[in-house]
Amino acid sequence: MKKILPVLSILTVLTLFLVGCGGNDEAPVAGTWNDGVFVNESLGLQFQLPRGWDPLVGDEIANLLGAGAFVLDQMDGVSTADLLEEMERNPLHDMVAMDMSSGSMVQIMYQRLPRSASRYTSERALQEIIGDDAATAFGMELTPLSSSVYIGENAFYGATGTMDVMGLQISLSLFVNLQGRNATVIMMSDMGIFEDLDEMLVFFNTPGAELIYQPEPAAVEAADLLGVWAWNVDNEYVLIFNADGTGARGYVIIDEEAFLDDLEEELGTDVFDALVDEVGGVRNLLELMIEEFEELGMSESFEWELANGVLHIDFETVGSFGLANEEWIATIDGNRLDIESRQVPGVSYSYIRQ
Repeated sequence: MKKILPVLSILTVLTLFLVGCGGNDEAPVAGTWNDGVFVNESLGLQFQLPRGWDPLVGDEIANLLGAGAFVLDQMDGVSTADLLEEMERNPLHDMVAMDMSSGSMVQIMYQRLPRSASRYTSERALQEIIGDDAATAFGMELTPLSSSVYIGENAFYGATGTMDVMGLQISLSLFVNLQGRNATVIMMSDMGIFEDLDEMLVFFNTPGAELIYQPEPAAVEAADLLGVWAWNVDNEYVLIFNADGTGARGYVIIDEEAFLDDLEEELGTDVFDALVDEVGGVRNLLELMIEEFEELGMSESFEWELANGVLHIDFETVGSFGLANEEWIATIDGNRLDIESRQVPGVSYSYIRQ
């Protein structure tokens, strides 16, 4: 649930900027999904689902928006009831697509704005959104692009940056096209899966364009797993596979020097030096910290092997997942590792190669 909360919040945040902007008297025609491709002829664009993504439709969007409104209500004092009422009055989402295992997402929204908006340009509409007080309140830090970007048949003005949701830094891109009073907004968010959000733009095209070829990931070999992988939700939580069949996961001390520097800064030099003297040296301090992390369940050591396509992770007793011997289906796509539990249906995690 931890990794889905930021997604719910992002899905709802943009709605806060647009709800109540004006009636739906001449709203654009809604788009449709067909075999993993979303097409909206009136907006002049199509979006092809990246591999592993799912479309959200109808009640699925409404349910996520409602959950997101509740999360924001707890976080920032937004009135859930008022926000849900506005969403009911002004349905905005034309398309939402999402990678449920990672939280990466694309959404298309449109709205018929008041008559006064006819004096706006796409650039000004973008500035109104990213300069809104609510953007600051929700931790958005977006920088406008130097030029427009074609998405489908139309030019959009965009901004890229980050959004802070529940202490997590999420990459964010926002694109706006305003034609008369019809505003189209595309928001893309990523939690570490894509190296650059521009990679998401590849999946947009003009209606009827040839589909993008997406090769299936190659079978994972043990050598492919070696190294350090950071959880896409919290990059301080890592999964480590060593060549000798040992490994670790959790908040593992990888860069000892950096860890000691951070600890000294946190404690203060005097306290840090006294602690080092008390335990008999820096090496002893590191070993004590590693033991403490394991005792607190913050890090875990294990043995691993890949056999017949199944990743086996074995602990001395019982790991934090609740099993002594875990079995996962592992797939690697570029710099991304996905693991899906064979023992608990629906449980999956994504990691980024470090």
